[in-house]
Amino acid sequence: MSGKAEAEIVICGTGIAGICTAYHLATKHGLTNLLIVDPEPPLSVTSDKSYEGYRNWWPGPDDAMVALTNRSIDLLEALYRKQPDRLPMNRGGYVFASADLTRQEEMLAAAQESCALGAGELRIHEGNSGKSDYTPHTEHGVFDAPTGADVLLGRERIQRHF
Repeated sequence: MSGKAEAEIVICGTGIAGICTAYHLATKHGLTNLLIVDPEPPLSVTSDKSYEGYRNWWPGPDDAMVALTNRSIDLLEALYRKQPDRLPMNRGGYVFASADLTRQEEMLAAAQESCALGAGELRIHEGNSGKSDYTPHTEHGVFDAPTGADVLLGRERIQRHF
């Protein structure tokens, strides 16, 4: 960028927090002299690339963080609808996995807590045989991906998908 840029407000970073801050300042407070600085494209570092997804999976003690991230995700999706080429998003999600069967109850409890706090539906897929109703993330787009958590139990079921 050549020349001198002036702005009433400078926001550093184009992650979820930076984009949502700029959005609210412009749309809710009428501030138009904003400058967002980031050496990378919007949402390209951690907001959509941290383990290839973004999340609303937060432990308690209450639902404050889940509610905050749910609202931020809603705002980002609204912006994405307007300009999908300017705001890359993916719903790849996260995988929490362990070969240690003693950790199964801990992981299930974390999923139950997160979903109970508002992260979405909890889907438990058990057993090694039979057809799974689990749908891999690659079959979803930004808007049709399920919310919540899928917990896959059973070595064969996990190996089939991962």
